[in-house]
Amino acid sequence: MITIDPIKAAQIQRDSMPALSARQLRLALLGLGFTGAQVEAEIASMPGAEAAREAARIEWEYATIFPRHHPLIGTIGAALGLTEAQIDNAWLAAAAI
Repeated sequence: MITIDPIKAAQIQRDSMPALSARQLRLALLGLGFTGAQVEAEIASMPGAEAAREAARIEWEYATIFPRHHPLIGTIGAALGLTEAQIDNAWLAAAAI
């Protein structure tokens, strides 16, 4: 019998998800009830060095595509209280936009 590690399987699935445009990502967040202003507030309140917050702000404002495994996705998702499964589901829905 083959045993599949569910955590590894989920990571493989995430790695195969299509990248989203900034538009698709923002619409997905809106569909979950979050505004861009809320994301910006979370970025502004991130712990750590100012340079890290500034880098996150630049990514949020200027990146044109976001792969599912982009570090900002997990950071902002967690800050907004989203589970990885919720992010995955929203991601797949947004890919169809």
